[in-house]
Amino acid sequence: RRCSTAGHSTSSSGSNSDAVDCNGSQNVLVQDCLIYDISDKGCSFGTANAFTDPPSNGMIVSNCFIHDVNTCLAVKDKSTASFYHCTFAGSPYGVRLYQKYSTQVAGGGGRVTNGWNNIIWGNGTNLLVATNSSFVNNYSDIGGTNLAGAGNLSVDPLFLDPTVDDHRLASHSPCVG
Repeated sequence: RRCSTAGHSTSSSGSNSDAVDCNGSQNVLVQDCLIYDISDKGCSFGTANAFTDPPSNGMIVSNCFIHDVNTCLAVKDKSTASFYHCTFAGSPYGVRLYQKYSTQVAGGGGRVTNGWNNIIWGNGTNLLVATNSSFVNNYSDIGGTNLAGAGNLSVDPLFLDPTVDDHRLASHSPCVG
């Protein structure tokens, strides 16, 4: 499966609106998306209605800019996702990994199994990895964390003008290259 806006943008209004909601899905690619002005999650991966429902596995988010949503990427309830070449900014949560249903089950949180070349910056909480969840990421800039992993940074990426949603990098940004 593939979800791609191919240069188009996604926005919505109303409460509890997710731009991409793939609960119980397998091997979905969300690529080349601009997602913003969403009242809930930009990308949401988990189980449909209960902890016993099938999780989302093999989910990939690639080359996406998600901003001004409640949570840019949420992975929950034994679900797995990877993300590459993404920028998550200007939201209450950048990446949120947690267990929505049956919090007493060990190992039942969300898992990012691989991340690479991402910028998670300027969110209320850039990275929230709850109990029973796991996060693997390399060569990324994640604000407010000293995250283990090869090449990770926690420095201002020097967006050109985030006040007007211009999150392009300045030529002297530490994230260039």
